[in-house]
Amino acid sequence: MKKISFLLITTLIAAACTRAPEQHSVRYEADKAISEISISYRDENTVLHEINHVFNSGEDVWSYEAIFPEGDIVYLSATYADEGGSQRLRILIDGKTWRQGENERLPGEEGRITLSGVVPIY
Repeated sequence: MKKISFLLITTLIAAACTRAPEQHSVRYEADKAISEISISYRDENTVLHEINHVFNSGEDVWSYEAIFPEGDIVYLSATYADEGGSQRLRILIDGKTWRQGENERLPGEEGRITLSGVVPIY
C-alpha cells in the first residue's frame, strides 16, 4: 500500500512540474500625464524599451499589450521632470488591474513610478 501511495504521489508531482506555463494578456498603461514622460518597459521577449511620450492632456493614454507566460517578469517605469507634473501607471493581467501607481503634482520634485513583478501562476 505504501508503494502504491508513493508512486501515485510521485506521478502527481511529476505531472505538476512538467505542465506548460499558461499564457496571459499583459497590458501596460500610462495616463493622467500633462507633459512629456520617459517610459521604460520590458516586453514579452525580455527586451527593455525606453521611450519618451508626450501627453497633450490628462485624457491621453499610452499602452503596450503582449502575451506573457506565467512566471515571467513584467516591468513598467516612468519619470516626469516637469515641476507639478502627474502620471498614473498600470499593469493589467487578463484585463484586471494587477499593479498601479500614481503621482500628482509634486512641486520641485521629479516624479517616478516603478511597477514590477512576476506574472502570477494560477
